[in-house]
Amino acid sequence: MHIFIDESGTFTRGPTQPSISVVGALIIPHARLAKAEKKYAALRHGLPKENGEVKGRLLSEREIASVVSILGRYEVLFEVTAVDMAINDEADVANHKTRQAQGITRNLTDKHHQNLRASLFRLRCRLEGMTHQLYVQSVVTFALIERIIQHATLFYSQRIPKELALFHWVIDGKGKGRVTDWESWWSLVVMPILQSASLKKPLTMLKGSDYSHFERFRTTLGDYLKPYILDRDGGDDATDLRKLMTESFRFSSDAEPGLEMVDILANATRRALMGRLRIEGWRDIRGLMIHRRGHYIQLASLLTAPPGRQEWSYAPVIRHFSQGGKNMIAPRFQRQAQDGSRLGAAYR
Repeated sequence: MHIFIDESGTFTRGPTQPSISVVGALIIPHARLAKAEKKYAALRHGLPKENGEVKGRLLSEREIASVVSILGRYEVLFEVTAVDMAINDEADVANHKTRQAQGITRNLTDKHHQNLRASLFRLRCRLEGMTHQLYVQSVVTFALIERIIQHATLFYSQRIPKELALFHWVIDGKGKGRVTDWESWWSLVVMPILQSASLKKPLTMLKGSDYSHFERFRTTLGDYLKPYILDRDGGDDATDLRKLMTESFRFSSDAEPGLEMVDILANATRRALMGRLRIEGWRDIRGLMIHRRGHYIQLASLLTAPPGRQEWSYAPVIRHFSQGGKNMIAPRFQRQAQDGSRLGAAYR
């Protein structure tokens, strides 16, 4: 499968409320990619461009809806995580970053291998040294990628199992011919933290679904890590997230179809939440998303305690994204899910 990731917004507090930024991911099955790109290419010539590249912020409601309509034909998935920086202030960010950094080394003792200790302390230092803007973006991205891997493996294992054989990651690159802070951050911070998270929380898998093509990403938790990974379900099974994310991983600053399409979706979602796009432009985006309990747009928070009850201006948009999505459970597994499984309850 091909996973295209792009962000929209600055991840800083803006002059208006709400002050929303998002990171979005468009997952396209390899078996459907060529057809999806061909259909998009036929539409693309009429879309507004900047320096030869289609930009979501330039598109009208009608143009966005046309792109969504094309994608709806090809079993794609869209995931998006948002953060409202009007709710999270600088103190919230600083406290959250401190807690996360301390948590990386909290359970280490002299009994742990020195290489493990050294790598985790290096990771902690990198995290502590991040700017608040980049840290907020990292929190949003961590949450998004966890959902991508969980939802994509579960969805395609029931429908197109071969898509689990290889994960092609394409991240929107911001610098032509140079390594940006964004790109360094991915390799130095994002991947190590995600690997640690995957060890603590194994993937949820559906009994009877076809994971044969995913087996090469399965591994066993090493003995030297077991004392460090506390309160863990799933026995010794683990996912080799480094392998899953690095076999085919690249940044691209080119005008690639997948990156343009995810930019359109992410930007439209942000504009909807900010009240800057009529419903005609974002109404059908939910049809590209997995139906789940609650709403489909994941809202990240850096607050120590949840905010008091308040009707945010974007609440109607959030409610719109709580129905009309794709069924996670394929028809042949519906009876199994209806028998009261935790998995079924999560996606009903």
